[in-house]
Amino acid sequence: ASSYNNIGDIYRSQGDYSSALDYHHKSLHLNYKTHGYSPHPHIAASFNNIGTVYQSHGNCSSALDYHRSSLDIILKFYGDSPHPDIASSYNNIGIVYQSQGDYSSALKCYWRSRDLLQSSELSQTHPLYAMVMSNLGSG
Repeated sequence: ASSYNNIGDIYRSQGDYSSALDYHHKSLHLNYKTHGYSPHPHIAASFNNIGTVYQSHGNCSSALDYHRSSLDIILKFYGDSPHPDIASSYNNIGIVYQSQGDYSSALKCYWRSRDLLQSSELSQTHPLYAMVMSNLGSG
């Protein structure tokens, strides 16, 4: 599943969104075979990666659907803990909102992400924290 995911990332970076989606769906399928249909971070990551491909392709509606599904899975897995994966999901949703011009919703997501990161074990020098702060500045 990890290899399929990596291949999907390469295709996305090359702009071959169809192939990227194909490989990310293969990764998702294998993650379901491995972890079942219970909430698991690897399944959430597959949903996130598919959302990122749709975002790169300009399909914001599908991107939001997949990023929200990823967030739902992550929240079920980690519960109320301030985990960086939850913060990352909020950040990704914010990116989609920002690309749609919905700056109010984007900022809400970025602030939520920042708050979670400040409560997590990550330091303020972590790249995710820097990304969220940069997004806050641009949103």
